[in-house]
Amino acid sequence: MKNRREFFRGRTHIRDLKLNELKHVFNSAFIDREKAEVVSTTESNLLDIVQGEVLRTSRYIRVFTLNPSQMKSR
Repeated sequence: MKNRREFFRGRTHIRDLKLNELKHVFNSAFIDREKAEVVSTTESNLLDIVQGEVLRTSRYIRVFTLNPSQMKSR
């Protein structure tokens, strides 16, 4: 069984993975100014994002959760 420090260190690592993946997806995303959308140009198995998916509009913001099946393979 993990002690408290090891548990939180693992959670911090997972949070860092998620943040790095989100930065990569949004840095490479296409901003469609006509439709006011942010569209993904890359895929992310970790965050379950497919290429061409709308990530954000003026009325919608996608919630990103980690795909647990992909975490085991990393």
